[in-house]
Amino acid sequence: MSGRWIDACCGACFLEDVMDWSAECEGLNHRDVEAVFWELAEEGLIIATSVGGRRKVQTIATDIADEARLRLRALDARKRLTA
Repeated sequence: MSGRWIDACCGACFLEDVMDWSAECEGLNHRDVEAVFWELAEEGLIIATSVGGRRKVQTIATDIADEARLRLRALDARKRLTA
């Protein structure tokens, strides 16, 4: 998947396609996952743009699914502890 541009309606949907986060992280909402998406972009693991409300994404890291999974699980655990 690395290197090609992917069109997604939002960052959360992109991460849902990359890894099934909703099945693993029931404590997260769409906005939480969108924040992780932009965090991955800020750190250079993906290139992401917002065009007309949609996201265009190019993956840089080959292990993006693993990295996203770790971050989303950690965020899910923090949210559950503070709920």
